[in-house]
Amino acid sequence: MLHMHMTYKRMLRGATRMALSCLTLLGAMLPVACVYEQIPEAYDEADTYIHLNLISSETNTRGVSDEHQGTVDENTITSLRVWAFDADSKSVGGTALCYKEETALNATTGLHTFTMKLPRMTGGRPLKKIDLYILANAESGSNLATPAENRQLTRQELQEKVVSELFGLNAQGDPQCVVVPAGGLPMSRIVQDIPIEGYVTEAPNVTNPTINIPLTRAVSKLHFFFSRRSNAGTEQVEVTGIEVGAGTVPEASLVFPLPVTFASPIPADLTDTRSYSSYVNHAVRRMGTIKASGIPELDEPNSLIRGTSEDAEAYMARLANAGMTSHYLTYLRETDQEVPITIHYRLGEGGSEKAATVNVLAGDLRRNHEVVVYGYFLEGGLLAVEPQVLPWAETSNFNFADKCEVKLTHGTVTLDATGNYIAISYQDWTTGAAISGSPLITFDVNTGARRWVLQTDNPAFGFLVEGETQLRDQLTGYDGTVNFYLMPRVKVDEALEQNRKASIFMTLPESDNSRLLINVGENSLPGGDDHIDFWQKS
Repeated sequence: MLHMHMTYKRMLRGATRMALSCLTLLGAMLPVACVYEQIPEAYDEADTYIHLNLISSETNTRGVSDEHQGTVDENTITSLRVWAFDADSKSVGGTALCYKEETALNATTGLHTFTMKLPRMTGGRPLKKIDLYILANAESGSNLATPAENRQLTRQELQEKVVSELFGLNAQGDPQCVVVPAGGLPMSRIVQDIPIEGYVTEAPNVTNPTINIPLTRAVSKLHFFFSRRSNAGTEQVEVTGIEVGAGTVPEASLVFPLPVTFASPIPADLTDTRSYSSYVNHAVRRMGTIKASGIPELDEPNSLIRGTSEDAEAYMARLANAGMTSHYLTYLRETDQEVPITIHYRLGEGGSEKAATVNVLAGDLRRNHEVVVYGYFLEGGLLAVEPQVLPWAETSNFNFADKCEVKLTHGTVTLDATGNYIAISYQDWTTGAAISGSPLITFDVNTGARRWVLQTDNPAFGFLVEGETQLRDQLTGYDGTVNFYLMPRVKVDEALEQNRKASIFMTLPESDNSRLLINVGENSLPGGDDHIDFWQKS
C-alpha cells in the first residue's frame, strides 16, 4: 500500500508559478526523478503543509483475510500524478486547484512520500476541504499527455479516463500483458472531502498529523496452479493451454474507482467494478505445454483446496511449499462479466486433447483482484478445477483517519522463570546512567493524528523516557516514535506480590479509549496483542 506526503510552501502574491525540477543521484547509475508542479494564484497567508501516506501494499495484521500481497513489481510506483480540487465546488467541469506529477520514480517498498503545494484561500475564502485524484503509473495504458495539458483536466475528464492500450488482447487473442510493464501497474484513488483543519502543519519538516491513502490497482490478475495424484495413471498428462471466453474483457476500462469519502471507512468492497458496454469479441488464448514433469505429484491433491477460513497469504504459502508453480499469468482489464475459463489438456503426448471449463463469477475479475485457478488430475485423467478469488492486499475496511499502527522494537529482554513476563529490576535512574534493569522499548506510532496515551495498570511502576531522569505516570503524544523503559519505583517487597506485576497498554482517549494493538508481529513480547506484561525480580 503507498504513502503520500503533501507539502504547501509560501506562495507569491498574484502569481502563478510552474516549476520543473529534475534531481540526478550522482555516484550511482540511478534514474532521474522529474517533478512538475503548478499552483494557482497565491495569497498572503502563511504556508501550510499537509502530509499523506500513499499506500500500494500493506501487510495484513487483521487476522484471517481474503487479501493476498502483491509482488514487488506489482507494488512498485514509477510515477505519480495528483490533482487537488476544492471539495466545496464539485463542478465536474472545473479544473484542479493544484496539480503535480513526479516521474522516473522507483518506489518498490509499497509506499511513497509525495509533496504538493496548496493555497490557504480559494475564490476569496479559506480553503476548507479538498478532493484528491491520485494516479500512479499512468504510463501503463492510461494515455495521459504533457504536464500542462494534464493540469487542465477536469473532474469529469479524469473520471472518464480509461485503460485501453494495455491489459487487453491483440488480434490473435493473445494477452497484451503477461508480466508487469516497465511503467508498473496503474493504480489510483479518488478521496473526497479531506478536511484542511486538523491535517495541516505550519512547518514543512513536521510530518504529523498524517493521512493514509491506499491506492488500488486498476487491473486484475489471473494465474493457474496444477498438481496430479500419485499412482493414478497421471504420469503422462500435459496441460496444453488455457482459454478465457470471448466477450468478457472490455475494450477499455476506467482508470479511477468510484470516489470514497474521507470521513467514512472505505467499504469492504472498495475495489468497485462498473458495467462496460463494449467487449473484445474473441477469446484470450494462452498456449504452451506444461508437461507432467512440471506438475507436482501428490498423494492427495485435493488437500491443496483452500480451506473456507484459511488466510489468503497462508494459502498461497501452502501452494508454494507443496512445490506449486504459477502458470499462464495474465493481467487483464477489470470486467463485470462472468468469465468461462477452459483448460486444455491431454493424457499423454500425441493423445487427443480434452478440456475442462470453470466459470469465474461475474465481478470476480475486477480491479485489484487476483483469481487463482487450481487444477488437479485424478484417476483416469479427470481434471478437477477450483478457482479462488483473492483480493490484492490493500485496505479492506480501511479508515483514512482512523487507521492505527504501532510498530514495536526493543532491546535485549530477560524473562521470568515462567516465561510469561519480562523480568525487570529496580535501579536508581536519577543519575542518568545507562539503564540495565529494563529493556529499551520503541513504539513507532501512527494514529491518524489522534492523541494516544501509554499507561500502566500498576502505579508502582513508571515510564522513563530515554535521556530523562524523572519517571512519568504515563506517556502521551501523536504520531511518531517514543523510546522508553518501564521502571519499578521502589525495590520489590516480597510481601506484596501484587506490586511485582504490571502491564502497559495504549489507548485513544478521543475514540472511546479504545486500545491499540501494540504487541503484534515478530518482535512481540509476553502479554497479549494490546498489552505487554512485566514482573519485578528481587
